[in-house]
Amino acid sequence: MKILMSALLCLMTITSYGKSETNEKPFLTAQQQEDFYNLLISEIERLDAEIIETRNNSKNVSWREFVDYQKDKFLNAKDWDELYQTFDEFHDGLVNLHSSAIFLAYEPEPKKSQWLNSAIWFEYPIPKFYLAKTKQPIVALNKKPIGKLFKAFSDYRCRHNNEAGCVADFARRIEAGAITVDGAKIKEITLSNGNEETVEYEAIYDAPPKSRTDYMSENYCDAHSGYEGFTSIFKGQNACLYSKEKTAVLRLRHFIYPDHQDPSIYCDTKDATSSYCSDINGVLAELKKHNIEHLVFDMTHNIGGMENSPLLAAFMPDKFKDLTVAYKNTKEIHNPTIRQELFYGNPKGENWYQKSKNVEGEYFAPRADFCQGADDCSLEWIEPRKDAFKAEKISIISDWKCVSSCDDFVWRMQDYAGAEVYGIAPAQDATYARIKLYLYLGANGQVQKKVVGEMTEFKVSDKELLLAEVKMPYSKTVTEEGKLRNTEPVNINVVPYTISNRKHYASDVLRTILE
Repeated sequence: MKILMSALLCLMTITSYGKSETNEKPFLTAQQQEDFYNLLISEIERLDAEIIETRNNSKNVSWREFVDYQKDKFLNAKDWDELYQTFDEFHDGLVNLHSSAIFLAYEPEPKKSQWLNSAIWFEYPIPKFYLAKTKQPIVALNKKPIGKLFKAFSDYRCRHNNEAGCVADFARRIEAGAITVDGAKIKEITLSNGNEETVEYEAIYDAPPKSRTDYMSENYCDAHSGYEGFTSIFKGQNACLYSKEKTAVLRLRHFIYPDHQDPSIYCDTKDATSSYCSDINGVLAELKKHNIEHLVFDMTHNIGGMENSPLLAAFMPDKFKDLTVAYKNTKEIHNPTIRQELFYGNPKGENWYQKSKNVEGEYFAPRADFCQGADDCSLEWIEPRKDAFKAEKISIISDWKCVSSCDDFVWRMQDYAGAEVYGIAPAQDATYARIKLYLYLGANGQVQKKVVGEMTEFKVSDKELLLAEVKMPYSKTVTEEGKLRNTEPVNINVVPYTISNRKHYASDVLRTILE
């Protein structure tokens, strides 16, 4: 079973560092620095299935421009600390929330993290930033227009494909002190007073870091705020159901169910343990009991997780298809050990490989990701559950944090159930196989590489030095025609996210749906 812990992948980590006094390894020579960067780029370009294409279609700075920009920084790094910081910036520019790039040769000592003494709010789809303490719009940071700073951040330092994700990320990084202006920490925030005049606010970073959301907290539905006028009728582990007359709202926190053991998407395996299936079966029973006609899925801030086919099978009005992916065709897929990991350990993937292994080209033909419709992973129709709930109308509330399996849920509910989507477009960063690249300094002083499956750890000898690890997509989510799904336009009824509805955005979108 494929499990993508998107909660860990998509959360932004912001840490402050100081130079480590314990690192005594000799720094790389100029030639080793150049070889390190060149091998890093050539291997990403050889193995990656999504990062480059997504950047070229969603950012103003192309992959080639980004590579050239970063090269100067890599080659001019004077010590381990500078190279670490440069590599961290490079990671931020990989436009893919499922990828990661970790510098392994050196780790600076963490410094105490202090945040801005005011939250930063934002609005979308017209990006605008506010100082929460005064509720005034921000027009500049250290005298530099915030619009220009955001544009540079979005093009060079934002991993989100969705602009709304970059807006949210930029706001949080200002709070965390992770945004600099021409290399200087933010000291002055220029605010608009609404009369074409501005006031200056001194940026003081003395607040403690914001706490992170506990995505695995117990009794989630008890803590969920619900929706005005709606009554709670079911509380599961990740599913909270509310009803009002003939309308129901199903809040889905995520698709992470650590105890899920049922191999069937229909939740019909005898004696199988699964709170996933318990959630689905409980929701189905209540929907039928209350004679619901309009079903609304609240997918805001749904961070994905496991395969969502069991949920789709429970609500599809008719046959549907698997998520469509296209695998890269490099030598790695012909390695049986790596291939098993690329196929999530699914033996059906091997059936597909044996039929397709002699195909030439950069990519194999599109196939079913989870191989639910056929034993050879071909894109065959999948039957819904016999007791599936078939609503007369389906609506979805979405936002920029609907990612991975949540993205896939939105796409397939639109494609096969005719769902109407409201709010802000999902992350457009779906689920797929990943491969792992290690770069290391060999005993002979040469920069070398090792490519393995995502779950495999690579060790080096005492005379060698690990430099970096990069996880990247080896398959890409596509349409049946082979087009990259991440860059396809989203059919959505946009509901602006504002400072007045930020605390109850999903409820505001729900009101729009019901009007």
